[in-house]
Amino acid sequence: MIAGIILAAGQSTRMGSPKASLPWQDTTLLAYQIRELGAVVDDVIVVLGHEALALEPIARASSARVVVNERYATGRASSIAAGAAAILPETRAIIMIGVDQPRPREVFRHVAEAVVPGGAVIARAIYRGAHGHPTAFAASLLDELRAVEERGEGMKSLLRGHAAAIVDVECDDPIVLVNLNTREEYEASHHRFGRRRRHQPGSHDARLHAPVEGQANHSPIAPRCRW
Repeated sequence: MIAGIILAAGQSTRMGSPKASLPWQDTTLLAYQIRELGAVVDDVIVVLGHEALALEPIARASSARVVVNERYATGRASSIAAGAAAILPETRAIIMIGVDQPRPREVFRHVAEAVVPGGAVIARAIYRGAHGHPTAFAASLLDELRAVEERGEGMKSLLRGHAAAIVDVECDDPIVLVNLNTREEYEASHHRFGRRRRHQPGSHDARLHAPVEGQANHSPIAPRCRW
């Protein structure tokens, strides 16, 4: 089983409005992330905090599992730990992504495949050598993900501790660097990436356990990655 965690608990202070409900393609950022990640993984977990009651219906409508992080104001690390705590025992790999880091399913698929079946302990998307997102982790790191703390530098500390084991997944699309923190970043990224047409049902179903024979792996808008 492959699991995906979407971090959507933040207060969106610099954005000025909840990021999760911003328009992206034909839906909201949160619904888009659930849809694209859900095409690749077996279990989508959405970590909510600020405005959880308003955002929970979006996640429930998409059949994602919801975890509410009551400690969201303490920082991102508490949401990582909360999401990791909800991972099921049979999980073999975990993809981690923020709701403000929209990615098409091809990116999720390539990064996940570097871990299962590729064997990497950690895999992350990069573009022209610049580190991006998402990051995928082997289940052997689950205890460490559950124990991350803001005062211990959260995810940064975990990545430093396993730096030699990280596999970089080179992608040909700068979408892997997009991080929507401010209104200006959102407007620029939405103009460039957020208007792309959604995938037609079944055209790129990249679920790892059930590849569709005979379908093309990429389209003109589908990022290509290698590791």
